[in-house]
Amino acid sequence: MLANHPSVPLGTLHYLSWGHHFGWSRVMESALRAYILLNLIFAVSSESDKAHNELMVKDGYREIGLYKGMIRGETRSMDYPAQQVPHKRFWEACRDIKATSLSGSSSLPGSSNSTKAGGRLSEDFVPLMHLDMHHLDKYLKLNFALLYKYDMVLRECGMEPEWEREIVGLMGYLVKGLKVEHGR
Repeated sequence: MLANHPSVPLGTLHYLSWGHHFGWSRVMESALRAYILLNLIFAVSSESDKAHNELMVKDGYREIGLYKGMIRGETRSMDYPAQQVPHKRFWEACRDIKATSLSGSSSLPGSSNSTKAGGRLSEDFVPLMHLDMHHLDKYLKLNFALLYKYDMVLRECGMEPEWEREIVGLMGYLVKGLKVEHGR
């Protein structure tokens, strides 16, 4: 396996930092954030008819800052953004299902308020993820597969994944007021 090849220092490329970080740990971070946040939105929406109405029927999840931030984070340009490829594909496909701007005005796919030059998503575009549940289900499965493969490669590099730390840290970021100490 490439992780064990003596000429390929894959383990040393896991987390690199020069003021901002990159490396293949970003694959896990992006996939975990999307997987947990989208599942959390659906879990909350299933708690009551009122929650479902506010989040799904009225598209209220689009106003959640963390949802908008996740989309921006997974679709913006940055150094070596290979970890963003599956996420960009998903969000661009959501744009093609129905394009809507932050202002709430509907538009046709590919119109100026949903894309930039070159077909990229614009900064103010917030896609509706729930319009094609089959597409969303495939995306969630893809994220889980990325997490599974990350775990396998990390272990092949002789490192142990710190899932509890990663999940607790992410949940603390996503759920305001949540206080959890991991490892105890």
